[in-house]
Amino acid sequence: MLVLTLSVLGLAVVDSINPSVLGVTLFLLLKRQTGRSATIQVLTYLAAVAATYFTLGVLLMLGLSALSGQLGNLLQSPVTYAITGVLGVALFTWSWVDHRRDKKNPERHRDRKPRLPISDRLPALFALGLLVSILEFSTALPFLAAVALMTTNGLSAAVWLPLLAVYVLIMVLPELVLLAVFRLLSESRRARLERLRDKMSANTRKTVQWIAAIVGFLLIRNAVGYFAIALGWYTPKS
Repeated sequence: MLVLTLSVLGLAVVDSINPSVLGVTLFLLLKRQTGRSATIQVLTYLAAVAATYFTLGVLLMLGLSALSGQLGNLLQSPVTYAITGVLGVALFTWSWVDHRRDKKNPERHRDRKPRLPISDRLPALFALGLLVSILEFSTALPFLAAVALMTTNGLSAAVWLPLLAVYVLIMVLPELVLLAVFRLLSESRRARLERLRDKMSANTRKTVQWIAAIVGFLLIRNAVGYFAIALGWYTPKS
């Protein structure tokens, strides 16, 4: 249970490196407005992101749990672990190959800039957080991997629900820390945040590669651990 929890929280740390969420947060903080206004806007946006991921996570967990109940132990079968293991190898291999291609040809593709809000109104910012989260959910590899880990290990709602809440909190923790730091910075030092925003926008592709590599490694580790126990190569300590 401890290893599973650490794996899920580790994926949450990886998931916290989100260029879109960080980019919008920096955009809101660096606009010429009062500190209180920026704080409210950032918290509104982050609340939308967290609420969306938590809601979708709950729905996904309940859906997978219901499916698991109907089909017995299918999600905990060797086939499932074999598939996740192969997926892990594919993700890890893709990240390495794509990184090698980028080193050979740095101009191979241009990175997308973070999505920026078009309105300062709180309902519009909440809607933006909701929309961005839904659009990116299908590519949220760490989050989907965490849900898969919690499901395949047959966690009860009393366990996975708070774990999911902690996961979502960790997801937006860098932005909350950034907000706190911003409130403590003087006007002259905020130019560093502008450089951070530009640098982060220029390295989106590398971030995706690192996320794919880490998620792939964790999926491989989970699959190898399962088969090591199933084949009698390893006996976990009670």
